[in-house]
Amino acid sequence: MPKKALAALAVLLAISLGFNAYLATTSPRTLTITETLTSTVLRTETVGGETVTEVVERTITATVTETLATTSTVFTEPPRYPITLVDSLGREVVIEGPVERIVSTVPSNTEIIAALGALDLLVGVDDFSDYPPELLELIEQGRVERIGGNIPLNVEKVAELEPDLVVISAGLQGGAIPKLEELGLRVLAVKSESLSDIYQAILLVGKALDRWSEAVSLVEELRSRVQEVWMRTGAVEVKRRVMVAVWLEPVWTAGNNTYMNDLITSAGGYNIFQDLQGWAEVGAEAIVERNPQVIIVTMHGQDLSYEEVVEKLRSMPGLSGTDALKNGEVYLLVGQAADILERPGPRVADGVMLLSMIMYQELYGVSLPKMIGDDYLDYVRGLEVAAS
Repeated sequence: MPKKALAALAVLLAISLGFNAYLATTSPRTLTITETLTSTVLRTETVGGETVTEVVERTITATVTETLATTSTVFTEPPRYPITLVDSLGREVVIEGPVERIVSTVPSNTEIIAALGALDLLVGVDDFSDYPPELLELIEQGRVERIGGNIPLNVEKVAELEPDLVVISAGLQGGAIPKLEELGLRVLAVKSESLSDIYQAILLVGKALDRWSEAVSLVEELRSRVQEVWMRTGAVEVKRRVMVAVWLEPVWTAGNNTYMNDLITSAGGYNIFQDLQGWAEVGAEAIVERNPQVIIVTMHGQDLSYEEVVEKLRSMPGLSGTDALKNGEVYLLVGQAADILERPGPRVADGVMLLSMIMYQELYGVSLPKMIGDDYLDYVRGLEVAAS
C-alpha cells in the first residue's frame, strides 16, 4: 500500500479512537444548536439459503428507528484576550493575544482555518493540505511551508516556523503534544468523529482565533444546508442501502461512530455497515449478505480507473450478484470529490449533498456520471442554485 494511501487511511482510522470534550464558553450572546437525526434499519431474513429484505409495506409498519446523534449545546461569545478554552482532549488552552502564525497538521483543520478567513495566518501545513486553491498559491510563493506527513509529526519542523498556535488532530496526533509543548509551542487539539464534532471543531478554532462570529455563521450555514438535504429525503419510505469504501484491497468502510456514517444518514441513506464500530475491514461475504444498492468508492492513493474499480469489485466472490453491481450503481469519487467525504471539515454540507444526489438521482432530477472529481461543485452547487 503506497505511503500516501497509508497516511490517508491512518487519518480515517485514528479519528475513530475518540476523546470526550466540552467547549467552555461564557455570556453574553447565546446560540443554541440542536441536532437530531434518525436512520431506518432495514430487516433482513434468510429464506431458503438466500438473504432477502422485507417488503416495503412491512418495512413501514415494522421499522426500527435509532437515534443517530442528539446534541444540545449552548455556545456563548467568548471574551477578548486572554481567551481560555478547553480543547477536544480536555486540555485547558490559553490564548494570550492575537494569533498571527498558525501551523495546521491535517487537511481538515487547514480547511477550517481557511473557511474562517484566516488563510493569511498560516505559515505551515501538512503535505496533504491542498485546499482551497489559494493555499497552493501561498505555498508556491513561499509564504506557507510544508511540514511533512501526518504520522509521525515532524515537531522540529513545526517549531522552526515559530507558530503562535499549532492546530492538530486529537485522535491522530495527540501523542505529539508533550514534545510540541517541550519546544514551547501552544497546541490546540480538535476531533472530528461525527457531524456534531465538525461543528464543534469549527467553533473551537473560531474561538481560538477570535473569529467567533465567523465560526457561528459558518456552522449555521452548514447546519441549514444539511437540514435541507435531510428534509428533502424525509419522504423516502425505504432508505437506499449504501456502502462507502475508502480502500479496496482489502475493503475498508465506515461503521457506526464515524462522521462518514453521519453523512450517509444525513443524506437519507442506510449504511449497511452501521452495526460495526468505527472504520472497519470487511470481506466479500459480509458485503454480499447486506446487498448494497449503491457502492461509492473514494479513491486516494489507488491509481485506478472506473472500469478497474468495477472489475475489482466483480472479482470478489458473490459481489456481481449484489444490486449495486447488477444495476450499475457503482460510483468512483476522486480528487476533491473524495476529499469532501474523507475530510471532516467545512465542506461537509457539499459531501452530504453529493451523497444524497448519488443515491436519489430521480428525487433531484439529475443524472450523474459514474466518476466525479474536482468538478463536484458543478453538480452540488449547480442544483442548489437552480432550486433557489
